[in-house]
Amino acid sequence: MTEGTSQISHPGMLSFLISSQQEGKGLRVRIASSLLLALKIAAVMSSSSSSFEKPFTVATVAYTLLFAVTTYASTASANVRTGALLLALALPAMVASDFGSKSLVDSWQKEFVGTAVMVAFTCSPGPAVGYLGFKVEWIVHWMMMALADYSCGGPQVNPAVTCALYASGGFGFTPVMVLTNVCAQVAGGVLGWLSLYGSSSLFHDDVGGPSPDERLPTSHLFCSEFLACFILLAGVFSFATTKPFAQADARPAIYGAKMTLINATVRTIIVFVGATGPAINPALATSFAFVDANSTLPALGHYLIYWVGGCLGAVAVGLAWKALYKTESKYDAFKISVAVSLALFALFIWITKFRPAEDEIFDQLLRDQWNDKLKSRHFLSKLFKRVPKNATPPPGVVGAKLA
Repeated sequence: MTEGTSQISHPGMLSFLISSQQEGKGLRVRIASSLLLALKIAAVMSSSSSSFEKPFTVATVAYTLLFAVTTYASTASANVRTGALLLALALPAMVASDFGSKSLVDSWQKEFVGTAVMVAFTCSPGPAVGYLGFKVEWIVHWMMMALADYSCGGPQVNPAVTCALYASGGFGFTPVMVLTNVCAQVAGGVLGWLSLYGSSSLFHDDVGGPSPDERLPTSHLFCSEFLACFILLAGVFSFATTKPFAQADARPAIYGAKMTLINATVRTIIVFVGATGPAINPALATSFAFVDANSTLPALGHYLIYWVGGCLGAVAVGLAWKALYKTESKYDAFKISVAVSLALFALFIWITKFRPAEDEIFDQLLRDQWNDKLKSRHFLSKLFKRVPKNATPPPGVVGAKLA
């Protein structure tokens, strides 16, 4: 996009292909030539022997990935950046299709659609009905969460969940499946947030998503997301993988209980562990940061907090579940009790250790701001020990501090 032209704040995929900006004209030529080259390669692959299919597929993927990366890095157009990112995230499905792995293609599609629907449904109650009160928002959020999960066939929609299931070793996951699902989840998250921003005029309040509290150090935010995902996955394993809930899809009462317990777990995390939003979903956090920043990928610290911290917390639960999986108990009561105990212990650690440290950081910031205001007073105000106008002293500051 040339300097001085306006940008679309939250563009869609269609704009990537039919941009009317001056910069987009040159990019459309590049896109068209790339598509023609891809078609030529596909024609060669279809007419060649099977021994040449894999090398051609790998070459096509490498070229497409290089094209997406260079396009993203060389443009200021949010339209094109969004399309380049989605193109790169769709590569696992393209590769799986070429290699004849229908299960991976289906998995990518399920996670892509499921995550997009999850974001659009579960992140809309706040701006839509939040002004009506906490209870109304909670009920609507529960309904939207259940509707999104059931209508899409129970997708994972969360890289932390995917990594935890892989770490547990009991669900037949492979590294390729993990990569495929994670790419689909991020792509679906981008589409979901674009749809929310596109329909923001219909909501009572502004659309918002998870973001870290910039007043807190990265180490604190890392621990926050670690413990939040730890608690979430303890609830997911307990209420979504055990025998009492095995027939949830076939029995509405069990399904309702399952979704209520998982939603209660999510709400507990939101209320008590909020330093990072919380996101409790790396794809949700990254896709929101990308769309909210006008299709710009977040800084490195973002990935350390949400991806490393969140996934490590989830994997820790997966490994613990792997050890518990070897035990046998009627209705998995022992496994559920241990997982719930671990979740409560993690919550206890946050409330007793990290929350007080967080409050101390905030109090210190208030004291620093107060001291700065005192130093900037007029000398007569200092002489008569007058309080700065429109300023309230922080807790613990007495009148003697005005000297």
